Amino acid sequence: MSRAGELPAEVTRFVGRAEALTEGARWLASGREAAGEGRLLVLTGIGGAGKTRLAVRLARQERDQGHYDEVKLVELAGVSGGDDVVMEAIGRALGLRRHDQRPRAERVVEHLGDRRVLLVLDNCEELVEPVGRSLTDLLRAAPGLSVLATSRRSLGLHACGEYDLRLGPLEVPAADAAPDRADASEAVELFRVHAVRSAPGFVLDASTRPLVVEIVRLLDGLPLSIELVACRLRGASLPSLAAMVRRWLHELTDDGKSVPAPLAALRSVMWWTYESCPPEQQRLWRRLSVFRDGFTLAAAEHVGGDDLGGAPVDELLLELVDRSVLTLGRDGRYQMLETLRQTGLDRLRAAGEESRIADRHLGYYRLLAHDAARGWYSEREIEALQGMGREMPNVRAALSWCETGNRKTDALLLLCDLGALRIWCYDGLLPEGVDWFRRILALPAEAPPEVEAVAWAHTTVIVVSQGLGARSGREVLANAERALERTDDPGAAAAVEYARGTYLGFAAASAESAEVLANALDAARRVGAPGGTVHMISLFRAVFLASYRDDPQEALSAGRELVADADRHGARWAQSWAVWPLAVAETGQGHPERALPRLRAALRTQLDIEDAWGPPWFVELCAWALESLGHNRAAAQVFGAARALQDAVGADLFGLGVFSARHTAACDRVIAAIGRRAFDTAYEQGRSAGAASRGGASPRRDHAEIVRMVLRIIASLEGTATPVPGDVVLTRRETEVARLVAHNLTNREIAARLVLSPRTVETHVQNVLNKWGVSSREAVAQLVPVRLASADETEPGG
Repeated sequence: MSRAGELPAEVTRFVGRAEALTEGARWLASGREAAGEGRLLVLTGIGGAGKTRLAVRLARQERDQGHYDEVKLVELAGVSGGDDVVMEAIGRALGLRRHDQRPRAERVVEHLGDRRVLLVLDNCEELVEPVGRSLTDLLRAAPGLSVLATSRRSLGLHACGEYDLRLGPLEVPAADAAPDRADASEAVELFRVHAVRSAPGFVLDASTRPLVVEIVRLLDGLPLSIELVACRLRGASLPSLAAMVRRWLHELTDDGKSVPAPLAALRSVMWWTYESCPPEQQRLWRRLSVFRDGFTLAAAEHVGGDDLGGAPVDELLLELVDRSVLTLGRDGRYQMLETLRQTGLDRLRAAGEESRIADRHLGYYRLLAHDAARGWYSEREIEALQGMGREMPNVRAALSWCETGNRKTDALLLLCDLGALRIWCYDGLLPEGVDWFRRILALPAEAPPEVEAVAWAHTTVIVVSQGLGARSGREVLANAERALERTDDPGAAAAVEYARGTYLGFAAASAESAEVLANALDAARRVGAPGGTVHMISLFRAVFLASYRDDPQEALSAGRELVADADRHGARWAQSWAVWPLAVAETGQGHPERALPRLRAALRTQLDIEDAWGPPWFVELCAWALESLGHNRAAAQVFGAARALQDAVGADLFGLGVFSARHTAACDRVIAAIGRRAFDTAYEQGRSAGAASRGGASPRRDHAEIVRMVLRIIASLEGTATPVPGDVVLTRRETEVARLVAHNLTNREIAARLVLSPRTVETHVQNVLNKWGVSSREAVAQLVPVRLASADETEPGG
């Protein structure tokens, strides 16, 4: 499965649409010119016309030709809601991880800036108004943005320069067309390509051509219809296939209603494809329609695996793949086109099965989340986190089903397991987590008070961890305490005590936090809480001991115990976080030389496992350690990098009492040592690191590049040659050339300086461009201070 926002790989040959590709490319090109008229291109047409396929092909073409810094796919099929949901989908596609409560649009606009970005919004027809408002705002705010949308109808944004490129059926030949004219038809060629895939011995010749021409004409050249019919050659002869198409079209249009020919063709093929499946395939197809953004074999077996005539689900799935109802990705996940999903959903409702199957879907994801939560703080922690991350579209569908049906308890239990997994932090979904908790807790249904108390406790921990201030934290904590008054459940009491201690430490900056968390720790152990819960309480308690207590040994002892326990459990994410309180204690007690190697190792792990939430905290601690060691210029640069990371995830660590005072004091000492001007220069160098690295990258890559820069700085100061994960190493000569390019020397000037020929310098410059994935000398100049960070960098000739 491709990562969110990435263009999917083509699994079959693209056929036809040459004129549409040319016109679409021409219109997008006009948007990159000064007039900027072509910044919104909408491919319109009925379902099955091939809008998505063409949009992806056009977007890939634009990306490969280097016209945009970034090209992202925003999938809106199955999405419902208002402007916020559209902007949230765009943010996810762009890789934005949100931890704050700023408006979604603000984060997206900030990311787009002046960059050249092409957004592909697929399946807009059910969200025309919210999509229209969102795109109007974005196109006005981001001059480098272009949008390629697909919709069954116009978005009505002609005031924003919308151009509707209507996608009709493929060209079909005349019934009596000459063989060469028939073979040149796009519709005939598409049928031939899929016929060969289904029946490898198929040949388009004098005996088969007339029937193929008849079939594509009956289907009005509609691509999806042609593909679905052609794939039936695996189990039917061509003459019988043509007869079935004739019969289904006749039955569909014989009811006296006026149906447009292409729509009639599509409906007939959808109905025929469904009805031509054996009963067990039909049952499975309609049950699979409840999934969003794909599913696994295990999910299909759980949700739709009963009453299938004894046929194994895996075999039925492959048969549906053969019929082109499903596609199977390299990652083992099955996908269903939205048109086919809607067909299945209609049949599911008609069969009176929607409620039962949606309940099963909910039950499966409750089980999955519960098992994943048990995997946290173990060797399978990363697998559990990343696996659940892939299933979040299905989780959202399950939560929406609960919200619609007032299923408060089921939804809260699912949310609490997701909270125990820490998916909201790991995947950058803290505001979404808070939003779901609040929406479900507001439902009128009754839920057990102990469940509500635990849910409000999770909400409290998320809110105060974001640095949103004492008032916000106090409000949600009060709700948890009120729910606890209605139950004597000891597990709920432990959860609320944990939330109270977290609130006191992060939001209220109170030394009492460590004592409250000690009580929560005892309570959690008494009720047999999972090891991950005990670990998190211990983690926060150790941080607050290191921050608010005067006893250095107690804080160090708690930190060492935490690290040792995390190592025993083999949980990589927890291992990286376990050094946090120990590093806080060591930097605060005059041992930064001990803290820095721990922090470096933790950052390398977080970089490797793609943790978004950890680096803003750990890079800040690195800056504290560097300042304590007297590396003031490096500290200023790393302080800037920490700020950039906070901006990237939308966090405000300085809204946390545990961080604010020490950050301010450390910055003041650096300024006193090197002066305000030098501090500001180094700080901005660190803060701009992510932007300097972009060159078409996603925010996730920006985030990683900042961490790599910090690791390089630390390595250069320690005199180590430890490779940084993800780095591409330049040769010594390429490094010299890159530094001189950064000082605006021409190739001829560099050649004279290094006593080389201009042609050799040109080769070195091209090697640097290729290795760093950029296309200009200006980009190299921006990246030199990021990728070649060193404490003793000299001027050319110095």
